[in-house]
Amino acid sequence: MTDRANGEPADGFSGAVSDGAGHPEGTFGPVRGGYGERSDAALTAAIRAGGDAGAMAELYRRHAPAVLMYARACCRDPHTAEDLAPEVFARTVRTVLDGRGPSTRGAPVS
Repeated sequence: MTDRANGEPADGFSGAVSDGAGHPEGTFGPVRGGYGERSDAALTAAIRAGGDAGAMAELYRRHAPAVLMYARACCRDPHTAEDLAPEVFARTVRTVLDGRGPSTRGAPVS
């Protein structure tokens, strides 16, 4: 869901990843801090334990291309798909922070 006045998602999550290493905002460059070596389950646990922003960024970097590709297949409108992909991620993170959602790869969000 987007706040059309400023183009930002209504929940404040832009979906863009900026790693501070010269990768432009919104690209899928590596995230610093050793997150790349962690499994998805470990990153999810870090988010669940305290909202680790680096873990969120790494999971987004890993999975955003696949989510966007799926959204494009479902929507067939590239602009709508680009709006939906970050929203899917933001809702998944909120679900994990609420103590629900996936604990292992491939588990459906509850």
